Amino acid sequence: MLKGKSRLGQSSDLAYLSYVAYSDSGKEAYKLLGYTKYKAIAVNGAQCNVGSNTAEVVIAFRGTQITEVNDVFADLDVIKVAEDGGFVHQGFKNEAMKLWPEVKAWCNQNSGKDIYVTGHSLGASMALYTAYLLKKEGLPVVQVITFGQPRLGDTKFLKNIPVPHLRYVDLDDIVPHVPPANWGYAHHGELCWIDSKGQISKMGAFDRWKEGLSVLIYSMFNKHPFKGIEDHDIHKYMTKITALLEKETK
Repeated sequence: MLKGKSRLGQSSDLAYLSYVAYSDSGKEAYKLLGYTKYKAIAVNGAQCNVGSNTAEVVIAFRGTQITEVNDVFADLDVIKVAEDGGFVHQGFKNEAMKLWPEVKAWCNQNSGKDIYVTGHSLGASMALYTAYLLKKEGLPVVQVITFGQPRLGDTKFLKNIPVPHLRYVDLDDIVPHVPPANWGYAHHGELCWIDSKGQISKMGAFDRWKEGLSVLIYSMFNKHPFKGIEDHDIHKYMTKITALLEKETK
């Protein structure tokens, strides 16, 4: 049950379900968190898990798997598609739309329940686009929590997603920097940046740039050039957020 938990409590549970979305253990994970109904949805390479109990629906989208050609093409399909007065990333939209009929049906079958949406990487942008579709249907999305999310669309489109959104970025994760802002893409939601001390920081862009630069220099001198990719690992997100939750509850 997510309702009544702290922000970190909700984030820890949804990071876990985003992690599990890459495996075949979704049913056990949802049961562990108190969701009595569960379904794995897979359509032409796109995947998500959905679960529900008496009060909630939770949807967790699987992110990019480099062994899945479909995922790679979705990430690279940066064509801008007009939508709701702005534009959206065509690849992310198309992946979300593959799953939308079954996701919508599940939510309609569980009408009146609070809806939580989550995902990592490609799955994070699919989660946010799905939240947009759910709100257009008048369905009660109460929280979106994403991890390592790339940019979904421009500000004109994103303003049409009136949902609470916690957007976690772990230190030097490179994926949230694409597609580039100078292409017109922007971010949605409240940034929760995990700094080098493992804390959630509200530092400004310049301060984050300074810390990122220091980590980059450290990485170069220590022959660790791929830290920006390593920081994208959903397991690292889950581990760090869980550690913060443990401190919170002591």
